[in-house]
Amino acid sequence: MVTAIRMSQPQMNYAKAKALYDTIKARADAEKSPIHKASTRNEITSEEWASQTTDIEYKLGYWKAFDVLIEVEKSLVTWAKETMQTRRPQDYSRVRDAFEKPIYNKELRQKLIDICFRLDATTIK
Repeated sequence: MVTAIRMSQPQMNYAKAKALYDTIKARADAEKSPIHKASTRNEITSEEWASQTTDIEYKLGYWKAFDVLIEVEKSLVTWAKETMQTRRPQDYSRVRDAFEKPIYNKELRQKLIDICFRLDATTIK
């Protein structure tokens, strides 16, 4: 399925999940900033720091948003892999390892996501 803005559904789902995660993360970071400052000045214990930052993350839904992002990322990569295998086998052969092996490096994962978004959903049936 292609959305109105020429993205596949997995591409759209990832874009929405990433935007939500980034928004929640920015808010959580802002709310945790005073706690981090207090921690560096030894005004609170490490246990207090952990408790307070965890409370903020759960209150804002940070971990739920992270879980959703990971799931839609997996769906996006699966969609792109299947699409490239069937529609662009010559291109897939050059990037096979990126799709076949787990990537833990953040920069490499972002490059894989970039490849997934470079696929033109309008040419895919």
